[in-house]
Amino acid sequence: MGRAENPIAPCTTSLHALASWLRQRRADAQVSYTELAQRTHFSKATLSRAVSGRTVPRLVVVKALAEVCGADPAEAERLWKGARYDARNTWPRHGASRLRIDYVTTFAGLHLALLELYRRDGSRPYRELERQAGRHGQLPHATIGRVLTQRAHPRREFVLAFIQTCGVTDEDDLEVWGRAWDRAQAAHILSSPPPRRKSRPGHRPTRDQRNACRHP
Repeated sequence: MGRAENPIAPCTTSLHALASWLRQRRADAQVSYTELAQRTHFSKATLSRAVSGRTVPRLVVVKALAEVCGADPAEAERLWKGARYDARNTWPRHGASRLRIDYVTTFAGLHLALLELYRRDGSRPYRELERQAGRHGQLPHATIGRVLTQRAHPRREFVLAFIQTCGVTDEDDLEVWGRAWDRAQAAHILSSPPPRRKSRPGHRPTRDQRNACRHP
């Protein structure tokens, strides 16, 4: 197996858990980094860096390493998402990170809930989410960007497609998210000003009519 590995670098608890898990799976499979490199087509340096704790590796590297070692790919992805979330989550812990979707009543709250879900899914590239959604136009990457940056309110169909792509598949959970959108839409309609009435084309009040309005 070669010389002993360097200790895992100081890092978050979740990244340490990922690096430790990958190292243990390699040790259990008794596979060297040279063999891993040959079977995964990633360099020895990339594979060694993936278990160093210095940075969160790419998901494709983690899954390839787990596959060669006969490890559970779902567990590998779960650990990677936790490490990725902690690495990219820069907002205060006491705020939106504890937001519950069943308490959401506005689009502002829905935006935060979608962003939280996106981060917990690993903050994957928008184009990757678009490809995973499958059907053409169901989850355009440009729309994802506008929604997550609060530049557009999402449609109900978008919300359901987005959360399923991010791993929410339970029917009850889908209904909860759908009801959250319904509440946000209802609040948006109530808070919107009524449309201004348009005057008839070509109709302008006469001077007498304007004076009558000023001096009843």
